[in-house]
Amino acid sequence: GGLPRDLIRNFRSILEISDDHTGLSAICGRLMSEDIIAKARAIGTSVRKINLEPQVDYLLEALHRIELCAGSDRDLEHAAGLLLDPGLLLDNVAKAEVSPPQSDQPDGKRERASSVGGEPDTQARLQQLRDLAKEIATYILYVIALRRFFNDDLKTEDMVGLIHCGDLDRLAEARRFLGVTPAITRAVIKDFCGSHL
Repeated sequence: GGLPRDLIRNFRSILEISDDHTGLSAICGRLMSEDIIAKARAIGTSVRKINLEPQVDYLLEALHRIELCAGSDRDLEHAAGLLLDPGLLLDNVAKAEVSPPQSDQPDGKRERASSVGGEPDTQARLQQLRDLAKEIATYILYVIALRRFFNDDLKTEDMVGLIHCGDLDRLAEARRFLGVTPAITRAVIKDFCGSHL
């Protein structure tokens, strides 16, 4: 589901990790840990561009915790559950202070941002944060599924079966949907886990 340069980068990483003849579980675990940390940092960059306090701080703190527990599927699964909670980031949203956009126009003509939780500007920013939270949560579930499947007990016939039934292609396709419609990715992951894990 990625670009060719990502594939090359991953194969180089695999070669570096496997120098000491580690097993598939260790290789996949380390690759996915590094990947989830990189994803959390990329999402954090997007979060910092959104002017909505204290929700931005809440989400940045959650992303930091994800980096710290990147090697633990149990902790990551817990974090994903919290990030997918519909009530996420609602605390104090009605009191959220949003700075007005900068403009050269006189004060009377300046388009002002909302400082009340129910008004459109604040709601739009809140939705942006929720979308980013869902994206990283879905990616966590994707990583966990990969780590659980690609382990030391994986047999050749398992891989052949995965290829023949088309589930490997669907898993790659799910990765491409991640930034557009995370719900589709979550549905594919759920089906994959139900069939193979």
